[in-house]
Amino acid sequence: MIDSVRKKKLISVVVIMLCMILLCACEHRGKEIEMASGDKGNAESTESAEGEPNAEKQEEKGYDLPVGPQERKEAEENCKKMMNLVREIYEQADKGSSLNAVLSDKALSAMRDKLKESGVPVTAPGLYANMENFESVDNFLQECVEGRSGSAVVYEIRTDGGIGRKKFLFDGTGLFVLNASAAWNDKNEPETAYVSHMRVEEWDYTEKGFLCYRLCVPGPPEVTEIVDGSCLLRVKPITAEKLREYAVFDEENDTYAWEGLIYSGHIRTYSFTVFGSVFRVTFDSHSS
Repeated sequence: MIDSVRKKKLISVVVIMLCMILLCACEHRGKEIEMASGDKGNAESTESAEGEPNAEKQEEKGYDLPVGPQERKEAEENCKKMMNLVREIYEQADKGSSLNAVLSDKALSAMRDKLKESGVPVTAPGLYANMENFESVDNFLQECVEGRSGSAVVYEIRTDGGIGRKKFLFDGTGLFVLNASAAWNDKNEPETAYVSHMRVEEWDYTEKGFLCYRLCVPGPPEVTEIVDGSCLLRVKPITAEKLREYAVFDEENDTYAWEGLIYSGHIRTYSFTVFGSVFRVTFDSHSS
């Protein structure tokens, strides 16, 4: 009888000890999971803080601005649509033997005319190349000058047969540019090279039809070389005869006729080539 009682007590002690061991083990394991979860959460929080740029700071800088999914999709699809319109011309054009193909002026003009038929504003390389279907862009910029919001899209045919797309957006106070670029791959299929969104730091649309603007670009110490964000877009057409008229030198005033062509009373500092090989223009800070 006594032995039976002792056995029962011994069994009870063993069971209690096993329960305590299991309880301690579970508690220890729970703490490990909790610590692991906490470390993972901290890691994810740190990664999010380091990986995602500060939106307000990026907005202040004005470059590498976020591109909405719909805007990106629209830009990519429109670029490919324009590329497909000129596919046949590109495939038949002589591209030479170099890796960086340069199409002839004839091929580039044919591509421009093809896009012109679709009704979109389009430009192409060339000494006297005008922007086709420029009216909508001119109207948009006139409204921007008056402070009215809106948008306009311009397509640019490049010498390699690729197509760029610039969407100008004005919100009533600031001008922004959504740039997209498409190129041909080795299989002659259009591919989107990039889509970017930038704010325009300053801009002017002249009576003669020039859009002069400076994009917000990174500077030191973010980059080691100076990035020039100055751009010039001729919207209103100009003839070769008018071009020669502008190139006449006025000996009495020691100026060329084109010196008042682009700017009209605003202070700017830009450097760019205008009208191909006719003349090179460097603007320093001045007021006309």
